[in-house]
Amino acid sequence: MEYTVPVDMLKAALLSVSKEQTRNYLCGVFVQRREGVLRIVSTDGHRMFVGAINLEDGRQYDFDAILPTADVKKALTGCKDQFVQMSAQMSGEKPESVNWVIKLNGLEITPMDATFPTFDKIVPTETSGVAADFDPRYYADLGKAAKLLSNSETAMSIAQNGLNPAIVSFGGRKDAFVVLMPRRNDMSLITQADIGAIMGQPDRVADIEKAQAAEKAA
Repeated sequence: MEYTVPVDMLKAALLSVSKEQTRNYLCGVFVQRREGVLRIVSTDGHRMFVGAINLEDGRQYDFDAILPTADVKKALTGCKDQFVQMSAQMSGEKPESVNWVIKLNGLEITPMDATFPTFDKIVPTETSGVAADFDPRYYADLGKAAKLLSNSETAMSIAQNGLNPAIVSFGGRKDAFVVLMPRRNDMSLITQADIGAIMGQPDRVADIEKAQAAEKAA
């Protein structure tokens, strides 16, 4: 089975893989074929990349494979093409008892002997628009993903969802998104009184309240 896979999708997936060896099943890019769709998924437990490629390969066997991060990076090293070829071959006699061998851009990869989490349960079916707080360290990687997928680091939008997972979309791309988990922030926020002290406006709070009262009365 041969597949044509966008390089930008694979590189974007690499941004969300885990580096924690204690959860080795997250230290790679998950490739899943289901009912004519090839999905590229990765997660570190805090953010998750999901990309999909619609196939026209007829009736073929479905498969799951976790490709080690190092092997995916090696396969893409020096690659300047927009697409690479991926193949999946069975090394056993029956689909339910086979070992899959994956070739990516000519590199033969042995999938990890592990099971990837059921990722579709993490994807929210709706978003509330309620503001949330996110780990700022992830914004840099989201910018890199936006650059890869939409040619602009600012071409992304976060559909906020309160304390539930948010959806990050990239420009006009309809084939990929990121699920971003919010964080519970117990840090005390700066108050208007604090801002007033910094700005040399000791009556800032009273002035704001007076302006709000006047607006309501108008």
